Amino acid sequence: MNINKKMVIESTITTYTSCLNSLARDLNFHCDIGMYPDGIQWLEDAEKIYNVVCARSESLHTRATTLYAVRWVLDVRDAPKQLDEKYRKYCYDLRYKIEEDYMTKKKSKKQMENWCTMNELKEILKGLDMCVPKNIQSQQDYRNLIKFLVLKLHLSVPLRRDLTDCKIFLDPNEDEIMDKTYNYIILRTASGVASYVGNVFKSKKYYGEITFDWDKSIAKELFYYYEDLKKFSGTTNLLIVDHAQDQFSKCNFTRFLNSIFKPYNKRVSASLLRNIIISDLYKLDAEKQEKLEQFAKICGHSQKTQYCYYAKV
Repeated sequence: MNINKKMVIESTITTYTSCLNSLARDLNFHCDIGMYPDGIQWLEDAEKIYNVVCARSESLHTRATTLYAVRWVLDVRDAPKQLDEKYRKYCYDLRYKIEEDYMTKKKSKKQMENWCTMNELKEILKGLDMCVPKNIQSQQDYRNLIKFLVLKLHLSVPLRRDLTDCKIFLDPNEDEIMDKTYNYIILRTASGVASYVGNVFKSKKYYGEITFDWDKSIAKELFYYYEDLKKFSGTTNLLIVDHAQDQFSKCNFTRFLNSIFKPYNKRVSASLLRNIIISDLYKLDAEKQEKLEQFAKICGHSQKTQYCYYAKV
């Protein structure tokens, strides 16, 4: 992956800044204003930085994100290419290990601890539905409503955390939905259809705008509670807002999702929901996967090569 400061979006910069601040603290830098040190001197010993990054987290993804953050700040501060090259090699090695892990199809330790079956998720959704009154009057009523709707929407289509940037409109005019910095749920009274328009998501530059219609049971809920959602969002028309009627940050949305599963001693994120839902569709077989691993080893190629080049439908 090549890091280019001109291509890094604001949400990614926020993530990178958080990673760099944590790294600076682990290196015993005193950040008086809560920011990592100026300059690049503190990052010049790439091997030391890599060892600290590995020591602070077992997650390959966390390690990779922190190293990409380092490469980003090196780029912003016009560091020598030789220094970036050292970090690039570490990133490449981590990326390879991550891809190999993906191909094993095995859950990580964290995923195992927080995994739910589809049946369990449906039962949790039923419980949330029972907590939603027909008339939404209080902040607690609203919070119960958006917990129910968010999980129902994610079980239908496992989005990332894109609902934080989502507005909802009933029969909007073109001006109301022209801002491409938001996603939209559009309710059409004449057809009874609830459509989704995705403008803001991680892989937008590869896939462009995405559109689809929610299923009828979701459309029914969205139409029924539209006025309540609009009332509690103030003048923003945001699908979900916090207690102050502000837009959820990505981190706060993850905490919000976690709160849904807290009574079950689980920490379920949007990413894990996607894992669960797609795994349920594929119905992967552990015994078959073990045999694929054996074949890959015997044949002298990676599972990625085995899947991409040899497996056919």
